[in-house]
This record gives sequence, structure tokens and C-alpha cells, in this order.
Amino acid sequence: MFPMGRLLYPLSERLSLTAEVSGGGLPRMDSLRQEGGTIYLQQAHADAGLGLAYALTPTVQLTAGSHFPYFFQREISQEDANRFKLFDHNLQVGFRFRL
Repeated sequence: MFPMGRLLYPLSERLSLTAEVSGGGLPRMDSLRQEGGTIYLQQAHADAGLGLAYALTPTVQLTAGSHFPYFFQREISQEDANRFKLFDHNLQVGFRFRL
């Protein structure tokens, strides 16, 4: 997994732009399963987000933004090859409270 990156850019005293990215993967490796021979597995994933954060008080914050998850998996054996790819987009609204 590669390190998560987070950016908080102030737009005003209470409003900030937020951006996040994280991800990781597995190189081609033996899955320890058999299907007419060894099944090799490869995976990758990434998550990215962009949004706004509004501070109601120094400890309470409202957030809203978009989230983009990506997932890829491939399995290869002597019999066949299977691929699965997911790319999604969703809207999120949140409430954060810090002590």
C-alpha cells in the first residue's frame, strides 16, 4: 500500500478544500489454489476524494465531497483468466467531532 496523502487548503476562516489519495496492490503471485494448474493472482486498488469542510466550531466540522474508489483483480491459470474491475463514484456528507 502506498502512503495516504491528504491536503487541507483553507479557502476562508471556516471553509477548507480537502483532497485525499491512497492505494496499494499485490504483484503477480501464487494464490495457493489450483485449477488445472497454479492460479496466479494480481490486485490493485486506489481511493481518491475531493471535498469541502466547514468548521461550525473549533471541534465540530461538516464535510461534503466526492469519493472515487478503484479496484482491479486478475486471476490466471492454465484453464482460463478472470478479471474484475470496479470504478465507482459517490457523494459523501459527514460530521466530525474532535476532542
